[in-house]
Amino acid sequence: MRAQAAVAWGVPVIFWTLFGTLLAVHTYLSMLTHGHSFARILLFEIVICLFWALATPLIAFLARRLPLVPFRWTSALAHLLAAGAFASVSVAWHIWIVVTLRPFDERTITTFGPHYLESLWQWFPSEVLIYCGTVGAVYAFEFYRRSQERALRSAQLEREVAQARLDALSLQLQPHFLFNALHTVAGLIRGEEDKAAISTIAGLSDLLRYALDSSGTQDVKLSEEIEIVRRYLAIETLRYRERLQVTIDADVSSLDAAVPRLLLQPLVENAVRHGVAANANSSWLALKTRRDEDSLTIEVSNSAGIAVDGEKGFGIGLANTRARLEQIYGSAHQISIRRLPDRFELTLAIPWRVERG
Repeated sequence: MRAQAAVAWGVPVIFWTLFGTLLAVHTYLSMLTHGHSFARILLFEIVICLFWALATPLIAFLARRLPLVPFRWTSALAHLLAAGAFASVSVAWHIWIVVTLRPFDERTITTFGPHYLESLWQWFPSEVLIYCGTVGAVYAFEFYRRSQERALRSAQLEREVAQARLDALSLQLQPHFLFNALHTVAGLIRGEEDKAAISTIAGLSDLLRYALDSSGTQDVKLSEEIEIVRRYLAIETLRYRERLQVTIDADVSSLDAAVPRLLLQPLVENAVRHGVAANANSSWLALKTRRDEDSLTIEVSNSAGIAVDGEKGFGIGLANTRARLEQIYGSAHQISIRRLPDRFELTLAIPWRVERG
């Protein structure tokens, strides 16, 4: 509140002081041969202009209380009366300051009454215009402030919508891999592999805790994502045994990169589901990360010993990952998938950022 009051009074004072200074320079130069004191003329012009500086907050109050948009005759009439009143007082202030300060030495007038009536007749239109200009400036500032507020609210709404969409995509991913993990636990229990089932439940607990603890935080360190992938693959290794060979090659320089939470797990799960699970023979999966100048490159590849037609192999995890990356990075990311005779290769490049905090 104090800051707003300081602006409401400070800005008009600064503006009219500068305007009075310009008038003083002009007046002094136009009367350079008259021998007037510049200091006295400067003081005179600034004091004259300070009337409008002090009147501006009151005019702004009237402009807000009696808006002209939409147009109302009552408001217009009230402003005309106010303009006449301010103009009359301004002229009176001007003549009184002239008589008091005597800025023009021996040529300065010494009586108030006759000169006030004469000056009021001459200066009244220009003083009314000053009032109207002040009202216009107030409305221009109000329109600008409101447009900025609308722009801010619009930007906040866009961020909230984007955040909601990201949260929705994350919520789709979380039950997806949790369901698969529970399916693994069920299979181990049916096979009476109690130790493996307990180990899987412990890993699942870590995955669930990560998913819940990270809620509301979009960026995490790549090292955290890799650790979660290790725990997920540990569960899958219990499920597929010797059929799954895993290699993780994370360059040390890439570990501090900021990435969206649950970025790697759906990519790796997609490789397991459509590479390993679909192949009855021994399979392998490799994850590599590295920093390439201003980008982070992630490569996920897996064996593909059987033919895969069309878009098979691009499950919900990969589809949601694509949607999340588009939401977060727009066109600043690249994702490519290649189907080679013996493998799938997914390469993802996102802008290099360092995780905050």
